[in-house]
Amino acid sequence: MINDIIKVIILSIVEGFTEFLPVSSTGHLILVNEFVNLTPENFSNAFNVIIQLGAIFAVIRQYFYKLNPLDLGKISYNTDMLGYEFLTGKEKL
Repeated sequence: MINDIIKVIILSIVEGFTEFLPVSSTGHLILVNEFVNLTPENFSNAFNVIIQLGAIFAVIRQYFYKLNPLDLGKISYNTDMLGYEFLTGKEKL
């Protein structure tokens, strides 16, 4: 049990250092996993997926508001455009 925790910590450190490098962090995890040999294989596969989700969620959180096309606060629109009432909920005068 303690050995598995130490192995998970080692793999987590490798993932943290290599995630944003222009090389494959998953490849590093596979190589390190060959040396630390997490058992069983199902746990190793699940661990690789879960640890990647952390990085994916961090990127989504970082860029969500910058890239969200539905954020109407970033859209500048002319009051003469079609659908003004729909977008603002106000009648055009």
